[in-house]
Amino acid sequence: MVDPAVRRGAFARLLDAVAEGELACVRRWGSVVATGAVIAAALVARLPGWNPPALRPDDLIYGAIAKTDLWSMLAAPVHVAPGIFVALGLLYDASPDPEWSLQLLPFACGLAAIPAMSAVVWSFTGDRSAAVAAAAVTALNPLLAHYSVTVRQYSLDFLVTALFLLGAARLLRGAGQVEARGFVRLAAYGGGAILVSVTSVFASGATIGVGAVSAIWQWARRGASGTAGGVSRIAVGAAGYAIAVACGYLLLRGRSNSAIREYWVHGFMPLDPAGIWSFLLRNGRGVLEKSLPLWDTIQSGAPVVSAVDPDGRGMQTVSWPLPLVAVGLIWLLWRRETRRIGLVVAGFYAACMGASALRIYPLGAGRPDIFLFPAAIALFAVGACAATRAMPGGRFLRAGLAAVAVGFALLRPVHVPYPWPFYDVPLVEYLEAAAEPDDGIMLSHAGGYLAALYGHWPVAVTPTDLVSYGAQAGIRRPNTLLLPYSTNQETYAAGFLLESAFRRVWYLAYRPRLGHDDVLRALDREGFVVYPVWQTGDGLLYMALR
Repeated sequence: MVDPAVRRGAFARLLDAVAEGELACVRRWGSVVATGAVIAAALVARLPGWNPPALRPDDLIYGAIAKTDLWSMLAAPVHVAPGIFVALGLLYDASPDPEWSLQLLPFACGLAAIPAMSAVVWSFTGDRSAAVAAAAVTALNPLLAHYSVTVRQYSLDFLVTALFLLGAARLLRGAGQVEARGFVRLAAYGGGAILVSVTSVFASGATIGVGAVSAIWQWARRGASGTAGGVSRIAVGAAGYAIAVACGYLLLRGRSNSAIREYWVHGFMPLDPAGIWSFLLRNGRGVLEKSLPLWDTIQSGAPVVSAVDPDGRGMQTVSWPLPLVAVGLIWLLWRRETRRIGLVVAGFYAACMGASALRIYPLGAGRPDIFLFPAAIALFAVGACAATRAMPGGRFLRAGLAAVAVGFALLRPVHVPYPWPFYDVPLVEYLEAAAEPDDGIMLSHAGGYLAALYGHWPVAVTPTDLVSYGAQAGIRRPNTLLLPYSTNQETYAAGFLLESAFRRVWYLAYRPRLGHDDVLRALDREGFVVYPVWQTGDGLLYMALR
């Protein structure tokens, strides 16, 4: 017969277990609701930047390439992995709207990054409050929000880095043997991801390197013959990953040029000791600060990113979160359970610094750093979690910090209007309707992008070292000149006019930063009378009669 005291004790423990289970359920669903609210607020704040009247010039080059055939997407000498052009091309073909269809992928990646970062921090810490705070901090990042509405690769790069950090946490958390099947799968993803996101190699390489070394070290230390098969599979997976990355490098190394390296020259680390220290204090600190919200700016409600300075070089960042980032990395490295994850994060940063020193990829340059932001956001949330765990009532402190971050995300979201609100499509529509087959057409450099995307002519993409993109887009049409981005516009225009006895010539001067007056002077010298026939926010269409 059971003692009544024992029975009452068991019943009390059962009630405690039920209460604890209900509390855990409340915390779980509370974190889901909070993260969902942050995503919804970010969606509403970014919608004004979606589906603009026309795409801005920097986005037109991506759209023009996405409009070409598969081989042209793969061969285009643009410093971006070809996979994004394939995806954009499929979306463009599926919809008659060229703006939102091309914006859809970056927009979706920018929103998906919010729950992805929540999952990363949850995998690092097992703390729901820290995970919710990471989601809110991600939603409040100004550069990520800004480039979520442009036709660019940056939000995709951010998401891919976050996913590889999540994969590292699931593969390497704890001190046990690395699971061979998961390692091989992650290695396969990493080898293929370089064709979608070039910067994925930094996160995947750190994960594969730490995982392979850890597996071999544990096998050699334990001398366990039963794990030899798993280690051999891991070694084969790591070798396959290295071969895939090497092939990707050989394929993509031509998608760069001297112009882009000169444009981002301030992002390459000098090799002298004094220069390295100065570089890290300036560029390295800038990367960490721009990874996090601009808290002062968010509180004041002022715009955080402008079309004039899309790199955020003039942003007034704050430095108080940096100690928490350092605490987060120390905490990961100190605990045996998360030490390998900490090594992945440290290796990720080390690989980026090495690439900067070798002039392969810039560091601290602004928008090219967006793929680095997930690591700093995760360390910030981990650092806040670690700092409060040693305090009395730490769970409530973390919940309070998460509530503050979510409050900012809901009440002061980062509003993102499209940075180029002009409607310049009528220039192309008028030209396409009025130009005869025998007419000559001259397109400014950016005018070629505009005509390529919004016109119905076949698209031509050719390499050039004159611009950082490494390519210029135009149209395949007889009697057509795409003016290069150079100061010698008059010579190019005069040579084109002398080649054929045109009776009528059209000049699409869209964002003609160089040579606009020179082209008009060439037309006048060759006996043409020039009439402006259409003007938009950033362009002019001229008709010239001989």
